[in-house]
Amino acid sequence: MKIVNNILKFWFIKCKSAFVWLNQHKLRVLMIVILSPILFLVAIMAVFAVLFGYCLNGKADWSLITDEFKQITKKVEDL
Repeated sequence: MKIVNNILKFWFIKCKSAFVWLNQHKLRVLMIVILSPILFLVAIMAVFAVLFGYCLNGKADWSLITDEFKQITKKVEDL
């Protein structure tokens, strides 16, 4: 029973110190928790917006893209 009490005291102290840290750094934690997924979604939306814009303007000609890629790889191989 003494071992169980010691384990519970240890975890209580750890949890209490974690809650104290969270209480002191509320704004930082909120920024990380809220802004990280939002920024991730904005980045994904930006990529899709660029791709969608290329498709709407008719610039998404994959043969041009693959030809440029072949030219770049040829230049790299020549080096």
